[in-house]
Amino acid sequence: MPVSSVRPVNISRYTRLGYAHVGPWADRAEVDALRAGIDPAAPVTANPHLTLPAIGDLVCSPEVTATARAVIGDALLIENTFLIIKAPGADMVVPPHQDGTNDHLTLDPARAVTLWLALTPASADAGCLRVAPGSHAGGYRRTRRADTPGRPLTIAGPPPGVWTAAPVEAGHGLAMDPRLVHFSPANRTATPRVGLNIRFVTPAGAGCATAPTPPTSHPSRPPPGDRTAREGNPPCPP
Repeated sequence: MPVSSVRPVNISRYTRLGYAHVGPWADRAEVDALRAGIDPAAPVTANPHLTLPAIGDLVCSPEVTATARAVIGDALLIENTFLIIKAPGADMVVPPHQDGTNDHLTLDPARAVTLWLALTPASADAGCLRVAPGSHAGGYRRTRRADTPGRPLTIAGPPPGVWTAAPVEAGHGLAMDPRLVHFSPANRTATPRVGLNIRFVTPAGAGCATAPTPPTSHPSRPPPGDRTAREGNPPCPP
């Protein structure tokens, strides 16, 4: 899909609310092809851009990187990616959290952005993201482990503001400030809900408990089909 067909990021909305709808990044045929290589039995797949060639190509595609560059600038590194599959009727709820902080790192919000891409329609019934508009302005919050299977990280204390559903068509997505508080409920439709989360940073965007891999030692983007995890995640080509 040509970059010219991708809707520009509404930077004013992103800055004010902490998120903005973006895309399309892929058409129906491209989305169908992307899903073909995904294991539907795996609820969560970490860093699929390193193991699934089609996902790796999508993450570094001009359509996707143009969106990230519009928010944080031209020098991009892939901090993390993951796939989440919400099976029909499964009680899979992702609790309120912020993408930019965990037990190991805190991302500089001026140098990081989350892109969430829907590989299937993400309607309200399918468990689309619920966001707390403007919650990014409150900064990073204290966290705790949720009392649910897997004990995922969640914010400590009451959730901020009012939740707003952010439905997304397949091939479209959201750009989110890493401090935006959001969650997703269970999928109540008859088909899986598949989403790809991508965290982009600039070379100076990650503050880690241990020193991050220097950008100069990151490999150039592997050729299609070669997604072996080496020293850190690859930068995207200019």
